[in-house]
Amino acid sequence: PLMQFTSPTTTEYVLMPELAEAVILKSMHVNRSPHPILAGPVDLVRGGGFVGRTSLLYIAPGENFAVGWGPDGATRVRRTVTTAKEDRAMMSSWTSQVHTITVSLSNLGPQERTIQITERVAVSEIEKLQIQVDTAGTTDKVKPDSNGFLKWKVELAGFGRKQIDLRYIVRKHNDVVGI
Repeated sequence: PLMQFTSPTTTEYVLMPELAEAVILKSMHVNRSPHPILAGPVDLVRGGGFVGRTSLLYIAPGENFAVGWGPDGATRVRRTVTTAKEDRAMMSSWTSQVHTITVSLSNLGPQERTIQITERVAVSEIEKLQIQVDTAGTTDKVKPDSNGFLKWKVELAGFGRKQIDLRYIVRKHNDVVGI
């Protein structure tokens, strides 16, 4: 062995359904070694057995890092996107369109899961394009941060189901093309 160290670890289940319709087990660590961890492959061992392989980038001493353990076999995810027909008010140069994202979760196992869900909406940098989250149509009235990310912490009971809804409105001026 070249080195060895012990570090406290926390785990969480994360879901970014726009990227992958799977709940991923993620563990967070701190490199407590006086030496860096070099980039390369890592064997994942859990419960005394090999469960997979991943890779890490260079990790300096004292740096925080995360390891993905792959999808959770007990949860199922379905994401649907619905876009309404564009609506234009009479005598107006603005057009609006409602978008609805629905994320359905199912827990096929008996253990309760706490899942951190992250969705996003676009962030406009021009005045003639506005994106507004409709909090009345969004689960728990969640609002986006400055980068457009919305986050929910969902408690999913054993053999339970939940649904998360995100509704936002895109308003654009007639001068805006290509969207």
